[in-house]
This record gives sequence, structure tokens and C-alpha cells, in this order.
Amino acid sequence: MNESKATRYQRRQRQMAVLGWSLSVAALAVVAFTPLGAWSFQRASDAVLLLPAGIRSPAAAALFIVGVTTWCEVALLPALLYQSRRVDPTYGRAVPGSIRGRIVGSLLLLPVVIAAGLLVLAMGRAAGEAWWLATGVLLTAAATLVLGAGPLLLGRLGDVRPLTRPTLSIRLTALAADVGVPVAAIQEWRNADTSTTVAMVTGMGRARRVLVASDVVRHWSDDEVAVVVAHELAHHVYGDLIRSMGLNAAVLSAGLLASHVVLGWLGPRLGTGGAGDPVALPVVAFVTLAVWLAATPIRHAQSRRQERRADRFALTSTGQADAFVAAIRRASARSLVDDRPAALTRWLFHRHPSVSERLALADRFVVERAGATDRPPASVYTSYTR
Repeated sequence: MNESKATRYQRRQRQMAVLGWSLSVAALAVVAFTPLGAWSFQRASDAVLLLPAGIRSPAAAALFIVGVTTWCEVALLPALLYQSRRVDPTYGRAVPGSIRGRIVGSLLLLPVVIAAGLLVLAMGRAAGEAWWLATGVLLTAAATLVLGAGPLLLGRLGDVRPLTRPTLSIRLTALAADVGVPVAAIQEWRNADTSTTVAMVTGMGRARRVLVASDVVRHWSDDEVAVVVAHELAHHVYGDLIRSMGLNAAVLSAGLLASHVVLGWLGPRLGTGGAGDPVALPVVAFVTLAVWLAATPIRHAQSRRQERRADRFALTSTGQADAFVAAIRRASARSLVDDRPAALTRWLFHRHPSVSERLALADRFVVERAGATDRPPASVYTSYTR
């Protein structure tokens, strides 16, 4: 069978992703279920002995979390290096500084990991048997705040500027108003041309911003950009962000509950206390991550359903089937997406419908619209269903 370049690339990318995850999770398991965890925490405690007594305990826990996180990140380096040095260049996807970008991203995420770990410890000591529920609620609340602060963070930290195509900006503003999604700004996001991001609508309420990738602004037609932005607006029309967050919160809470059960069962054998014991944190992380990974097919199924609905919305709200097809083909070529992945691959790895499914949806839309002779034709920005 003659495989396409995209098929081969996506398969190699999945292999490296699975290898990286496996190495990192294995490294976490070693810390969680062997004496290495207790030894590492003791070394962290020894390192902070000169600090004032009042902050010695949280400092030791934070240093322990940094050490475990670094250990897991180092474990996945072989897969990351092979991906960036061998796989990506072979398929023309090499991104200069990708390893450096990974390191910077990990450093930016490290405070979040430390805060989450300290929260588990605090709830383990304050909330008793219900620590897992309290932690899940507080982490969900924090994620909601981050989502709401997204536009502000992007405005301050991201490389964004006002859209340089006035007619397109007017059109996108009219589209957002017509579908009932207020936006504060239409902006160009000057990300790398090799990024897979085409456009996004970030934030909540009247603070939302429409961001269009700079490469798309330069090369895509107004119709193509409009249909992509309409797709992104659909997620806000239908509340997909909240729905996804709700499912993720449920999965996270289930993982924390499972870790509570495992700690009650294995804690005495491992020499760890409950969730208030820093040595138990790797166990909590491992079990929660295992539940999260096991729920991947469910989370991806929800995402594909939302993406299909957003595709239908984009077609009916713009009436631009040709532009939709062109945008899907451009985006898939931009990311080297496999047009027809196997069912198991879609189930485990894909958050979007396949390219062939999305093009078939456009074909059905054209046929249905052509057959609706007793109805007026769809206007550019109407005929959507909430």
C-alpha cells in the first residue's frame, strides 16, 4: 500500500509521543512506588535546613516537586530529541529552537505544578477524607480563572497586533455580532509560520478576542478566514469550553478519588501517609494521570462531536462551502494531517474529525442546500441553529 507523506509523518509522531509518555510515566512510577521517593524528599528536606522553620516544610515540598518534575521531563528527552532531530526534519517539519521552546514551556508550567502539589498537601491536611473533592473543585476554579484571564495574558505576553486587513476585520466583527458572540478585538497573532494554529477565539464574555495566525492573514482569502473564525465562534455559541471543562473536572476528580483509594491500600506498604504527606504526591500524580489517560477516548469523543457541530455551524453561518473545503485542505497541509486515519487512531489520538469526514460534511451541505429549492438561500452570516 502506498502511504502518503502525512500518514507516515503522523504515525512516526504518534510513536514518539507514546514513547515519550511511556518513559515519563515510568520515571514517575519509579519515584512513586520505590524508596526513591522517600529518599528524594529527605534530600529536599536536608537542602532547606538553613531556612526559617516556618517555611521549611513547604519549601522542602516545593523542592521535591521540582525534582520529581525534572526527573520526568528528562526521561522523555530521548523521544523529544529523536522527534526534533530525525522525524521532523525528514518530513520538512523542523522548527528551530523546538527543544529550547520545550524547556521554556516546562519552566513556565513549573509554578503551576508546584502550586497544584502544595494544594494537594494543604487539602490532604485540612479536608481529611474529602481532600480529593476539595482539590478537584479548587483546581477547576483555578482553570476557570485562567481561561477568563486568557485575553489579558495574550495581550501582555503574546505577540499580537491589530489585524492589518481592515475589510477582513470589519467582516469578522460583523460575523461575531451576527451570531451573538461579543468580541473585544480582532487581532493578528504573530506566531511561527510552522504552528498548527490557524485561528482561535480566546477568553470569556465581552473580553473575548479573535486571533488569526499571521501566516493565515498573509495568504488566506477573506472567505477562508471567515469560515475558520465562524467555526471557532461556534464553540462559544454552544458553550463547548464549559462543557469540556466540566468533563475534564469530572475526570480529574475521578483520578484524585482513585489516588485516595490507592493511598489507603498501598500507603502503609510504601511508608507514606495520606495526601498530606509529600512522599505521597508522586502516587497521587501517577494514579491521577493513569485515570486521565484511560479517559482519553471519552474526552476525544466529546471533542470530535463538538468539532463536527462547529463545522456545521461554520457552513450554515457563512454559506461558504468552497471556502470551507479550501480552509480544511490548507490547514491539513499545514499540519501534515492524515486524511483517513484508522478507527483506532481516531479513537485514541484525534480531537477533530478526519479530513475526509469534514470534506464529506461540506459535500452534504452543498447537496442539501441545492435541494432546498423551497427555502431562500443561506445568507453569508445567517441560518445557524443555536
